[in-house]
Amino acid sequence: MSKTFRLLLPLLAIYIVGCPSPEIRPRHTKPFPQTVALLPMDNHSNSLLGPVLLRKLLEDILSGSSIDVQDTKDTDAILKKAGITDGGQLGSMTPEKLGKLLGVDGLLYGELLDFNYTNIGIISKRSVKARLYLVDPATGDTTWDATKQEVNSKTAFTADAMKENFALGLGTKLLETAMQSPLRPETETVARDLLGDLGRAKRSW
Repeated sequence: MSKTFRLLLPLLAIYIVGCPSPEIRPRHTKPFPQTVALLPMDNHSNSLLGPVLLRKLLEDILSGSSIDVQDTKDTDAILKKAGITDGGQLGSMTPEKLGKLLGVDGLLYGELLDFNYTNIGIISKRSVKARLYLVDPATGDTTWDATKQEVNSKTAFTADAMKENFALGLGTKLLETAMQSPLRPETETVARDLLGDLGRAKRSW
């Protein structure tokens, strides 16, 4: 060790001791919401059944989780009295008013962005895309936000394969529509992916 370095050691020690420790701030200053309302979906697709199915699946999954979600029937009844019957109307009321109206401290807004079949023989494609975000009604801040998509497609290159592809896709679509469950496998995947992300956010809150 050089003589110069030995002379500098006391000064270095004083500098280190005198430096303030970095401030460790919690990610959130408030606890995770105790009660959450799953609001009607804002529908950007051409399907009327899609938003209903997605919200129902989200509620089913949430009911088995550690997140206390308000029964959507109660949510809808309260919103209806306030003149809101559709997710697209939620913007007419501030998060603060919605939170007080519903008696919750967390608002889960949802948007169905894509809910589509494409079937032209050479390719059949099923696509569901949705966004879900958590808003603190007291501040109006979005504290969590995620978008997920599930796409399944099948391509055919011969005439027979195209006919089979088209017939299978059409038959599946008709069956799912009759059962009021269009694109259900894709919708289930999107719902689970969204709430899996929300669950991880809660654990790291």
